[in-house]
Amino acid sequence: MVEQALEANPDWVYKDPAPWNYHALPAALGCPGWFTAKATTLGELDAALAGAATGESASYIEVVTGKMDMPAQLALAHQRLDAMYANG
Repeated sequence: MVEQALEANPDWVYKDPAPWNYHALPAALGCPGWFTAKATTLGELDAALAGAATGESASYIEVVTGKMDMPAQLALAHQRLDAMYANG
């Protein structure tokens, strides 16, 4: 997200994260038995958090957001790119 926010053209595809199944990383890295989930909606996130709270292992939740969903301060930085890079 920071890459998109600090770029004048955030639609450049090279800035997009690889389309991996990030929620599968714990098993791929030798952490079998972890609670994992992928959340693309608030309902899925609620269910994933509930599952993580009742689990007896570590948890890893992949949260998928919109391309330009970002905290307010990062959005402000994106809106002021001209001023940020004026001396560059």
